[in-house]
Amino acid sequence: MKRLIRKAEINMSDFFVNLLYDNNYTQSQIEEIINSNSDCLYSGEAFRVFYFDAQTNIVQARDNYLKENNLSSMRGNAPDVMWGVIDKLIVPNGEYQSFAQTMSGINSVKHQMAYDQGDFSITIKFNVSNGLSIEKLYSKYEDGLSDYAKKAFEDFGDQQEIMAKFDSDNFEPVEPMRLITNIMEGYEVE
Repeated sequence: MKRLIRKAEINMSDFFVNLLYDNNYTQSQIEEIINSNSDCLYSGEAFRVFYFDAQTNIVQARDNYLKENNLSSMRGNAPDVMWGVIDKLIVPNGEYQSFAQTMSGINSVKHQMAYDQGDFSITIKFNVSNGLSIEKLYSKYEDGLSDYAKKAFEDFGDQQEIMAKFDSDNFEPVEPMRLITNIMEGYEVE
């Protein structure tokens, strides 16, 4: 005889606090929340910022790309080198990751994270499908949340967070010319 195993319900207050203050969540939690909250889904354009150390990550990725492609500099090859750097540093892994619904949300993320992340950022635009809108989820559960969970959303709600699978390399940099310039300037190949 099989025993029925009842899944433990996710405490939404704990979920919001852990997600928003600590970026602490599991893939199975997100999947379970999505499966039971189809009214909180978002599909459409979303943005994500990645931070890197310029001297370690960017210069190394750029120089490796140049070497692998027998190029002596970025000049005349800047768009290809930019994509070479991006391809080496930003790799979709099929897992749920945090995106922002708008560039305004990304600007909030950048403002709040700028002090403890790398000194070089790449912001991408990506089309998500069936992502979890944290704002819609909050609105749905707000009345039953703890004061601490409400404070977490108050502190981070302006990021317009979407939890979505980063499962395709079909994305583009938001400011490609700025990115090319930043990869070239001050980080010349020696």
